[in-house]
Amino acid sequence: LDRVLLGSSSHFVLTLGACPGLEPPCYVMADIADGKVSITASAVSELAAGVGHYLRDVCNFTIEWPRGGGSNIFIPDPWPKIGTPIGRRRLVPWSYMMNVVTHSYSFVWYSWADWERLIDWMALSGINLVLATTGQEEVQYKVFR
Repeated sequence: LDRVLLGSSSHFVLTLGACPGLEPPCYVMADIADGKVSITASAVSELAAGVGHYLRDVCNFTIEWPRGGGSNIFIPDPWPKIGTPIGRRRLVPWSYMMNVVTHSYSFVWYSWADWERLIDWMALSGINLVLATTGQEEVQYKVFR
């Protein structure tokens, strides 16, 4: 959280556990004491998606790829309230991203900082399956030689 929005982690109480009234994979967010937000989720990827949902839909922030327009996020004063608790259930088990040419066409020029921003964006967007073919040629070479 602090890498995406420095100083924001103290606003959230993140918990892995059951989502009342929802089957996994899911998350539930609600206002709690001291103006903080509680997000309970069935898995880490759902926790991150819940934070992304809060930032985008409740705070009205723009969280985008740096090369796709960038983000508009800041520490609000005060943080927006959720009101009625919000629960979401993932309808499909996997949210897939990329294809076999993405690494050589787009990501060949990425620095570590670019990768961190992309990974953060994917997590906040609920992406939990990334095609990562880097190094697979070595495995194929050893298997089929």
